[in-house]
Amino acid sequence: MPAAGKLQPPPIYPASSASAVHRPSIYGMESETGDEGVASAPPRLPAAALQDTNWWRTNQAATLAMLGLGLLGLALAIGHHLFYAFLNNQVVAEAAVPQNSAIQIGTAFAYLFKTTLVAAVAVAYAQCFWFVVRRNSYQIGSLDDFFSILNNPLRFFSRALYGRAIMLFGLALVSWLLPISAVFAPGALTSMPPSCLNLLITATITKTTSVSPATVPILAPLNTYLGIMDPAIAATVQAISYRVLFGGGIVPWTSPCGVNCSYSISFVGPAYQCSDLGPLSSTSINFTEIGLADSGWLGVPTFPPHNSTILYFGLDYAGNATTPAGLVITANNEQQTIQCDLYNATYTATVKYVENVQTVQSDVELHKPLIDGNLLWTGGLVAQVNDTGVINDPEFWGRLNLLVLQAMMAAQLTGWVAIIPDPSVGGLLEPDANAAYWSGVAHWAPTGPTTSDPSQTLVFTNLTENVQNFFTNVTLSLVHYREANLNVSVLPNVTSDLVIQTTVPATSTSFPLVFAYNKPTLWVAYVCALGFTTISIVLGSCMMYKNGLAGQLSFSQVLVTTRNPTLDKISNGAEMGGKYITDRVKTVRVRYGKILGTGKMGFGVKGSLNDILQVP
Repeated sequence: MPAAGKLQPPPIYPASSASAVHRPSIYGMESETGDEGVASAPPRLPAAALQDTNWWRTNQAATLAMLGLGLLGLALAIGHHLFYAFLNNQVVAEAAVPQNSAIQIGTAFAYLFKTTLVAAVAVAYAQCFWFVVRRNSYQIGSLDDFFSILNNPLRFFSRALYGRAIMLFGLALVSWLLPISAVFAPGALTSMPPSCLNLLITATITKTTSVSPATVPILAPLNTYLGIMDPAIAATVQAISYRVLFGGGIVPWTSPCGVNCSYSISFVGPAYQCSDLGPLSSTSINFTEIGLADSGWLGVPTFPPHNSTILYFGLDYAGNATTPAGLVITANNEQQTIQCDLYNATYTATVKYVENVQTVQSDVELHKPLIDGNLLWTGGLVAQVNDTGVINDPEFWGRLNLLVLQAMMAAQLTGWVAIIPDPSVGGLLEPDANAAYWSGVAHWAPTGPTTSDPSQTLVFTNLTENVQNFFTNVTLSLVHYREANLNVSVLPNVTSDLVIQTTVPATSTSFPLVFAYNKPTLWVAYVCALGFTTISIVLGSCMMYKNGLAGQLSFSQVLVTTRNPTLDKISNGAEMGGKYITDRVKTVRVRYGKILGTGKMGFGVKGSLNDILQVP
């Protein structure tokens, strides 16, 4: 019997066979191996030790922690996605979750997501730490960096991380970068402001409020004396025509009902009906005869020189008792000829404003073509030039006003572009037509007009449709005329302005803020984070299997792995920590292994340890 009061030494567990080599595990317990230096089975703990083992320190617990945290992160990502998908396209003011709460909940999802993944990487990092320190010796200062790098990014300046401990560097870097996902993911849900016109196209929720009446501008009835042959009025109409010609669209006018509204208007105005007659040589059109017949007509241009190659020629004519007034154009080296007849038409237009940006959708209904243009012009010229308005015939004024408006608009399309014979240069391109520069219809070659092959420098496309649309757009743009603020008081006999105000029902539209969920913004951040975490978990699991037991970066594990008389001598005088830990202590190189002469496991200096496993 041992003497009372004396501590008994720990029991010695003999080997199962004389040939077996016994090597302690991380915790100082025996593990069975076959060939020396290579582990053949996980360590077997004595029955007494097993009774006192905490389950949370076992391999199963570490594996469950890594996998469980990773799966929890995945579940949080899916939950975050479903929450945002639920709010998508809901009106912010009427959503089931208020905007402030939606932001807070989304931030909470992102925070919990990154927290679980960082925790999973931390468990994997611990397994890799014990794998690295069992196979390589490091200075104690480097071990300090390894222990605290997950909490202190300044430890990345340790040179030891970029050598045989590169695996720890990678895991630590992942741990520090994972929180970035919590920055981008909440930004996947935004509210759509009504000022973003492009986003309004995708908005499916609007609110409308009828507003009646609204005073809007329209073209005045043309069956009265409007004085549109007055130079000031004619110049304004032609200026609008030029804006349509070079802008390629309707000239907008100021909204009469707010920045987001719509209304419909209807009025009578001129319109073209154009048809493609094919090459000029296959038609009965003779520009010379038309020009001579309309020699007193305002729209007749000068003719190109004789024997010229005509690339474009537009001629406005007044018509006669059988032929409607209109416009004839030949283009593309006389291979295309179009004829546009003037009609009396009813315009029905829906005008919309979205954030004060105007769009107009129109429908044009043709009625009767306008004939006897020369007769109208002769009678109207006397009445309007003398400013008497003595002709008291609404039908006469209606037809004459159509003819005059047509002349002002067609003036932009008349004239010619031709190659004039010049033996010295082989041909010279001469323009005398506004339409030659019409964007969308006539296109100069990239090098511009040249004399080497001038016939290729001017090409007209969709000429029939574009001329017809041009005339329609100018007629609609005349509504803008009212903003010119012309003083018609100098024309005492004028019945009304060309553009008048009328009252129509209007609809005001509002675009409430709606939640908009951008899936790529959330999932790009989350998939990257989950991918790097999965790699870390796999790496940590492999290292834990090679270690034989799960490891932790805890005080208890540090306590049991530093029971070494040699280390006690090295640390003598530095027990207070802090500034008392000198460079003499930090520069000592240690490794984890079996301490010679004691049979214990722990950190030791070179020469005081046996290998646990054969170093790869």
